[in-house]
Amino acid sequence: MKKLNFGIMVFVVSLVLAASVVYADGYVLVDDEWPVQMRITLDNAPQALHHPDAYRWQWHFSIPTGTAVTVELLSTEFVSNFSASIDGESLMQFRWGSWENGGSKVSHTFSTPGTFTLSTGFFAQGEGNGTTIMFTVEGEGQAIEAAPSAHSVQIDGAPVNFGAFNIGGNNFFMLRDIAYALNGTPSQFEVTWDGALNAINLITGQAYTPVGGEMDAGGNAATQAVPTTAAVYINGIRANLAAYNIGGNNFFMLRDLAAILPFTVDWDAEAATVLINTH
Repeated sequence: MKKLNFGIMVFVVSLVLAASVVYADGYVLVDDEWPVQMRITLDNAPQALHHPDAYRWQWHFSIPTGTAVTVELLSTEFVSNFSASIDGESLMQFRWGSWENGGSKVSHTFSTPGTFTLSTGFFAQGEGNGTTIMFTVEGEGQAIEAAPSAHSVQIDGAPVNFGAFNIGGNNFFMLRDIAYALNGTPSQFEVTWDGALNAINLITGQAYTPVGGEMDAGGNAATQAVPTTAAVYINGIRANLAAYNIGGNNFFMLRDLAAILPFTVDWDAEAATVLINTH
């Protein structure tokens, strides 16, 4: 993925049950036969666009305070219902041929730091779907509550005790803990730090070099987390990942890491267990 060279980020989404993904000049196109499309634009965010797990319709972006997000329904043809909301507050609502709230194009500016969720949903020709986008709005080190994660974790069927935290409804894991636990597997990756560039470098296929403190990050009590300011590179390519610093360590959402690193994540709802699978 190449870095955008302009100040507006745009991605167009066909809301479908399954799709293919095409990257081109800052656009993410998800194409299929369903003509239900929306466009979401982020300004003030000239970053390389990272699109994890398109088919799951769950995206995660780290953006600066003051960024505006614009949601636009490109056509109401075939659409019975369409809605968009941020943390439950309605931005727009189309129902049975008319706009009950907002209109076909609505903008919202994130003026305060924190974690926010944009949810959209539609119903068209007997099918329903939607997308969820989590925004981590960065400020000047404003803290957010991080609660201990109540979920168990297994790697290839074996239980592993991580000190993970729940932030904004998502599980965040210490990056070096994941690298340490996957060391020696086909999913191993190295983590290095470039202090001059304030950057974290991830190198797939290389063995991880422990630095001490892995698998000992706590997670037994609620604490405070602040947005991480460091850039992240995967094999030399910038990745747009939201992260938090807790006690001097960087924590990332597990599904974000799985989208750029060679492992997969599943969820066993009955056992309340996160399943990490190596390749």
